[in-house]
Amino acid sequence: MAAAKRRAGRAAPDPEVVERALDARRRGLTQVQVAEICSVTAATIQRWERKYGYQPPEPRPVQAPDAPGLDPEEPGDVAGGTAALLEELQGAVRDLRRARRSASRAGDARSVSTYINALSRIAPTLARLETVHANETETIRIPRAAFEAAARSYRERVSKVLAQPLTCAKCGAALRASLAGVTLDAVAPPEAGRSEQ
Repeated sequence: MAAAKRRAGRAAPDPEVVERALDARRRGLTQVQVAEICSVTAATIQRWERKYGYQPPEPRPVQAPDAPGLDPEEPGDVAGGTAALLEELQGAVRDLRRARRSASRAGDARSVSTYINALSRIAPTLARLETVHANETETIRIPRAAFEAAARSYRERVSKVLAQPLTCAKCGAALRASLAGVTLDAVAPPEAGRSEQ
């Protein structure tokens, strides 16, 4: 009974104010923003929306920019390797964050939720890709065949040195120089005070 009395005592809203409020909502303003403009509460705006059949506008789809370096024929193939893919993914995250902020300002909770879900799905992939990229920049890559050839050459030189008989320092220097593929110009004279034996 008290609710009936209260409703009976409430004045009907000015149709012009209601239309202006609903028009502002269609333009993308939030209930709180419209309430401030019309000098009413957000609950009143919500009640008017229900009473007068307001339908929120459909969220505009966000068009993802074309990603250079991605070949649509071969998913997963990226020109430029990990660095290019990382840059593209970081750009997509920036675009999603911008779109989320825009949707939030417009009061579009459904789009905000969609963008947050997309960001949460991308975050682990982005973190893994950043780790891979960091490891790649700190790593020197050598083809296996080149590595095996260099190791074989090193073992051969070491075995040649070990096969030689023990020699004096001067002969040892000449032997090491010849194995290294360099020539010794002149052997430095012995230090003063030491005699060569």
